[in-house]
Amino acid sequence: MSQSARHVYVASKGTHGDRDGIHLLARDVASGSLALAGVSVPSPAASFLALHPDGAHLYATSALDEGAVAAFRITTGARLHPLGVVATGGSRPCHLAVHPSGRFLLTAHYGSGHVAVHRIGRDGAVGELCDLVLSSGRGPVPGRQEHAHAHFVLAEPAGHYVVVADLGTDSITTYEIDEVTGRLGVVARAQAEPGSGPRHLVAHPEGFLLATGELASRLLVFDVDAETGAARQRGSVPATVAETSGENAPSELALGPTGRYCYVANRGADCVSVFELRGGHPVPVADVSTRGKTPRHLAVVGGYLYVANQDSATIVTFELDSGTGLPRATGNVVEVERPYCILATRATVGDGSQR
Repeated sequence: MSQSARHVYVASKGTHGDRDGIHLLARDVASGSLALAGVSVPSPAASFLALHPDGAHLYATSALDEGAVAAFRITTGARLHPLGVVATGGSRPCHLAVHPSGRFLLTAHYGSGHVAVHRIGRDGAVGELCDLVLSSGRGPVPGRQEHAHAHFVLAEPAGHYVVVADLGTDSITTYEIDEVTGRLGVVARAQAEPGSGPRHLVAHPEGFLLATGELASRLLVFDVDAETGAARQRGSVPATVAETSGENAPSELALGPTGRYCYVANRGADCVSVFELRGGHPVPVADVSTRGKTPRHLAVVGGYLYVANQDSATIVTFELDSGTGLPRATGNVVEVERPYCILATRATVGDGSQR
């Protein structure tokens, strides 16, 4: 994400639905510090956010049994103007992404396991449902892998392929997307370690994928065929540097500014684990406390790392050491009701400039 981003959005999913919404935080570019901007918009069960390639529209999942997505236009000062809410066709959507063309919205559903494709109109509003696909299979972990649980959807930069991480079936599936109809066709399906539970992905510029294995507390590595988009697991390492006892459940991961380091949020250990990527292999460096409880999400913006601690209701700012990759807490902490996702604007939204 851009160092020049001057605003950050935070999706908040309250315990009783009374404080759900999207909060606007102002970001000081020089110090990296965040502060509540005093503006928020209601958005039921807001669990994840995605920005349109034009930088002028934002989308949010509504993680309800009858799933939905909300669309917003970004106006002056990075404020959000609602464009409407559309049913997704699946249950409990947990992640979404906008296709690089800007014409399609892709949504993963943890509850039903579906991946939905919706058309995006010229005005940024979400339109018709183009496709709804579901993987078959299950995994060995009782109560978590009885069927598909799509957890993350990634569109590769050229827009030809869509990659889906499925926690329920221990799989990474590559789809080809028809850029006219929006329909998905399976290209290949990679099996991850049984019981690993792939949750979130990040694509490294050198052409491989990293994934958090939520159920087995692993950081998974996948090679990707550059021509077909097919993935194949190469290996894995523990998601924390130090050994943990009990359930850990790694959540989000992100690359540092140069791609040399990877950061993994660990909810049981309440830490961010730092890995140096050497020849595409993650080498453990250190575990750093998140200064809060249950880090559900994190984001790297320029030389800073922001961690959303869900159960302590805080966003904590860390400065990244460019040499060692280690995060250092700056002392900047913002209180936000049960933060689920952090999303920086692509540039200086709302300052009157063209994005």
